[in-house]
Amino acid sequence: MKLFFLPYAGASAISYSVLKKYIDNEIEIHFVELAGRGSRKNEPFYTDVYQAVEDIISIIKNEINQPYAIFGHSMGGLLTYELICKMRELNLREPDHVFISARRAPHLKRPDGKVFHKMSQKEFLAELSDVGGLDEQFFKEPQLIDFFLPVIRADYKIIEEYKCKREGEKINSDMTVLYALEDTEVSKEEILEWKSYAGEEINFFEFEGGHFFIFKQTEIISNIINNTIN
Repeated sequence: MKLFFLPYAGASAISYSVLKKYIDNEIEIHFVELAGRGSRKNEPFYTDVYQAVEDIISIIKNEINQPYAIFGHSMGGLLTYELICKMRELNLREPDHVFISARRAPHLKRPDGKVFHKMSQKEFLAELSDVGGLDEQFFKEPQLIDFFLPVIRADYKIIEEYKCKREGEKINSDMTVLYALEDTEVSKEEILEWKSYAGEEINFFEFEGGHFFIFKQTEIISNIINNTIN
């Protein structure tokens, strides 16, 4: 089976590579590269979630004529949902399994009302430090900040301007939802709202850690992927 990874805000295709060494060889891994980063760094950023979804479809549509699964962490979880809905509209094959990680259900907004993409650089960096997922060295290197911060800001913009047009539209695939108890970006209650989007079986896995718990629990999460797909 093929497994497509959709990135979180600011991530490139290689960001999930740490999981690769634990995932079974029988699973064909595809790390999707979004515009504006990595090998596509010279392409313009997306204007909204829907443009990103259209681009992802153009990347994977010739690869989904056999069983496949999708894994999306944080922003990637939202992209996964909208991608599946768009595939249904286009009569494309839908995934056999969906992994959603650290993302609230699509109809929910941040309860604290924060709008990261409109913050000053100082405020934005402080918030990103609290969220985690970035090496401490990043915040000490102006060149890294200048290169990567526009990517992260552009991703936050499309997430924060997103308005769910399909509230309650089901995912007709088995679902696995992963979340962490100390995640300050999304609560357990917001995670459990995915139940209303489950058209088939849904399973929840709870972890210790913050928003980027997947990089602290790589072997365990990879085993969940292996056992679920196989």
